[in-house]
Order: sequence, then C-alpha cells, then structure tokens
Amino acid sequence: MKLLIKLIKMSLPLLTQQNNYIL
Repeated sequence: MKLLIKLIKMSLPLLTQQNNYIL
C-alpha cells in the first residue's frame, strides 16, 4: 500500500506538468 501511495504521489506532478504543456 505504501508503495502504491508513493507511486501516485510521484506520478501526480508528472501528470500536472503534462497538462500544463497541453494547455
């Protein structure tokens, strides 16, 4: 579970960065 949360937290910034690039 901890690993999963870690992955989500790490992937969130990447997703927001991609969204910013698209916008």
